[in-house]
Amino acid sequence: MTIFVAPDGMANASGTQADPISFEKASGMIGARNQAVTLNLLPGLYKLKAPIKIVSRNGQVLIRAFESGTVILDGAGTVAQALYLGGKDISVEGLTIRNFSVNGILIQGGSNISISRNRLSNITSTNWSQAAIHGLTFVRNVMVKGNIIDGADYDGILFDSSATGVLENISIERNTVLHTCRKVKDCGAIHASGRSPNSLGMKITGNIIRDFGGHDGLNKAIYLDDGLSGVVVQANRISGPGSYAFHVNGGADNVIKANEIDLRKIDGLLFYQHLRLNRSAMESNVFTGNRVTRSAPSTRGDVVYSGDTGKIDSSTTKYIHAR
Repeated sequence: MTIFVAPDGMANASGTQADPISFEKASGMIGARNQAVTLNLLPGLYKLKAPIKIVSRNGQVLIRAFESGTVILDGAGTVAQALYLGGKDISVEGLTIRNFSVNGILIQGGSNISISRNRLSNITSTNWSQAAIHGLTFVRNVMVKGNIIDGADYDGILFDSSATGVLENISIERNTVLHTCRKVKDCGAIHASGRSPNSLGMKITGNIIRDFGGHDGLNKAIYLDDGLSGVVVQANRISGPGSYAFHVNGGADNVIKANEIDLRKIDGLLFYQHLRLNRSAMESNVFTGNRVTRSAPSTRGDVVYSGDTGKIDSSTTKYIHAR
């Protein structure tokens, strides 16, 4: 089933291209449909007064710009988030999302979710557990791919779990993440927090990250937090300014490899911190084949340790010296 949506669509419209419905009305129709639904958003500025809630239980849902680059969801700095996604089998494609006060897109209790080719900007988060794209607590089989994030006061992309939650098979791939960590500290341009032992199978690959806050030791390009384990961080391109390219806070069996880092405006390569797990567990982490451009060796060392982590072997790092 295909439903057409417009900024000036009426609640009692038929939902055809000639007679489009409002976004709010269309979103409320989804849960009752036991079939695949495509919401085609027609061009224009959608001035949201509240988050659009999409909860799918019975069929695939595709939310897309009917013409790429022509749909803007605007929260005027007062609406918490543009989209709240729950349930399963939901895709969001080709939207511009701007001026929201907590998250751009929030995924909670969702599985088989795809967020692709969207542009998100000016997400004015005020605290932890907020982001331009945010997956929270019980999230499985999510692909975040090819999005552009330009401007977030806390994290650009965040997946975080409670102690009893699940983060499973999350892929964060080929996104461009710019100008994050603008105000809230202890931040990551891409941040994943795995308090639950069921946080497994995450991949952070092929992303471009630039400008992730200041030089106070609290802003990281890629932040593996709260014992998150089993993550592959590969082929990302990172440049500053910012505090550290990578932060591993506890966790085991993480692999950080073949990334390219321009360290000239970044204070350190890796902050390696003990949390919960014993020293031998953290020694299963791998840091290999990364390529670093720098103007001079760091006076404190490129790897900074905190607590009884044991050492991580960074000897395969290739350094290129540049002014």
